[in-house]
Amino acid sequence: MAKPSRLTSSFLHSSILPSYFFQASLPSLPIPDLKFTLERYLRSLAPLVTKEAHDQASRLVAAFAAGDGLRLQAKLKENALMNPHTSYISEDWFDMYLKCR
Repeated sequence: MAKPSRLTSSFLHSSILPSYFFQASLPSLPIPDLKFTLERYLRSLAPLVTKEAHDQASRLVAAFAAGDGLRLQAKLKENALMNPHTSYISEDWFDMYLKCR
């Protein structure tokens, strides 16, 4: 029986374009509306928790929406305006998922 061949460079294709060549022409992701995001969170939570736990989560979400949520949403929008060359999520995504831990 033949040995499985090692992965070789024959599977890789070189390109004359750099990885982020088209990045500037891509549209930025829109920042989701805070109210919509919180409603979606509560809908997704509903089948996972008891009615009491969902009611408590709803109260916490309402408090967040009226306080820290507004402040954080404004900061997110401000950050997006200061970095129009990329989507609002890019930097955090790279930090959380693509950097060494």
